[in-house]
Amino acid sequence: MFIPIKDDVPTIRKPVVTIALIAINSVVFLFSILLGDRGFLEFTYKFAYIPVELVHAVEVTPELAFSTYLTPFTSMFMHGGWLHLIGNMLFLWIYGNNVEDYFGGIKFVFFYLLSGLDAIANLAFVNTVGMGARRLRAETAAISAIACWQALIGDWRAGGPAATAK
Repeated sequence: MFIPIKDDVPTIRKPVVTIALIAINSVVFLFSILLGDRGFLEFTYKFAYIPVELVHAVEVTPELAFSTYLTPFTSMFMHGGWLHLIGNMLFLWIYGNNVEDYFGGIKFVFFYLLSGLDAIANLAFVNTVGMGARRLRAETAAISAIACWQALIGDWRAGGPAATAK
């Protein structure tokens, strides 16, 4: 594993959406830990994606009811601890600003959300556990963002369209 410090790819636009996503993720995490241990657990069960709920249309935490169909979106902004948050936000800062610079803010938001839904779909259909299991996952768009960044940067270094993007 490597920990990126920075990249050497220049950006033209200020990464407003990337900064907003980092702020939203950070605020959600801070809110969840300020709830205390029990509150954090309840918050997690309520808003994290639980594969068995969506795949089998069953509510494993009816006392904490929240729309099962919204948890794929809410889970994109959840983190299980400080290292999880810091690591993801570091990667989002390093790679997200280049992807946002290439796509523009609105397309980047859609890319972020679609990448998160892709991670959820893979988790749901490849790694679903049995009924009643309490397996939680809060997937992010990190893998898709890094793959996109690698494609764009390879293109940028080769002098392709990404090299002349606005």
